[in-house]
Amino acid sequence: MAYKLPDKSLLEEKSPELDDKRYYNLGKITFKKDLDNKLLFPIGLNTEDKYYIDLSEKSSMLIIGETGSGKSIFLNSIIISLLLKNNPDELKILFIDPRGVEFKPYENIPHLLAKPISSKADSLWELDKIKKELNRRRELFINSDVKNINSYNDIVEEKLPRIIVIVDEAIDIIEDKDFEDNLLELITDGSRYGIHMIIATSSYLRKRLSTFFLRSFNYILSFDLASPELADYVKISGADLLTISGEALVKYSGNKTLDLQTPYVSENDINNVVAFINKQK
Repeated sequence: MAYKLPDKSLLEEKSPELDDKRYYNLGKITFKKDLDNKLLFPIGLNTEDKYYIDLSEKSSMLIIGETGSGKSIFLNSIIISLLLKNNPDELKILFIDPRGVEFKPYENIPHLLAKPISSKADSLWELDKIKKELNRRRELFINSDVKNINSYNDIVEEKLPRIIVIVDEAIDIIEDKDFEDNLLELITDGSRYGIHMIIATSSYLRKRLSTFFLRSFNYILSFDLASPELADYVKISGADLLTISGEALVKYSGNKTLDLQTPYVSENDINNVVAFINKQK
């Protein structure tokens, strides 16, 4: 049986949980034209426009913010956006969550490279496997005389899937030097081989993220931070002054920033999409 993609009709356009914030429901700001680009997802809107990130053109994104600031909801909105557009042959996902709670709804979807990972040892093991896959793809591309995954997939019958590694509460394990080194290699050299990183963490950084590591991300999206010192540390002025849940500042292209209200996705949205996907297994 051919895999059928979930339809955005599974998402609520309005939610009683949102009150006056209903305008930024994920179901309302995801349109058919957006579904054509497999790794495009909305990051939010302001009074002027809707904004999106095309992860196929970039390798990485860092999401930071206090508990309750909207970080987890936004992370789930990215995951649901990707599941709406990609079948399991097109996209593989590796979830890493040291606290073992954030990705439970997705633990049986067919897009997984492995069950969601919670231990540091398993995280390092799985990231090492991703690095080996990157090196394998590098050899494939050299031998095929192509420069990126799009060019490679255009000339082969057995196409390579995109791989997205999604890490939540990374600060719990990022202080491990091996972990940071593994992430850095994937962040800096992954996109041409179809390997991308989305890393989320609380703002309790304690300066454990090196400035070089921070500079390696194509995008940094910050929800409310605990102090001006943290905002200065990640070079996003005003990130400590955000007061509305889901409001974020996005830094891109050096030090350019956008002030956005990020998409909202409900537990019902997540459960509906996951149930639709799992019925096809």
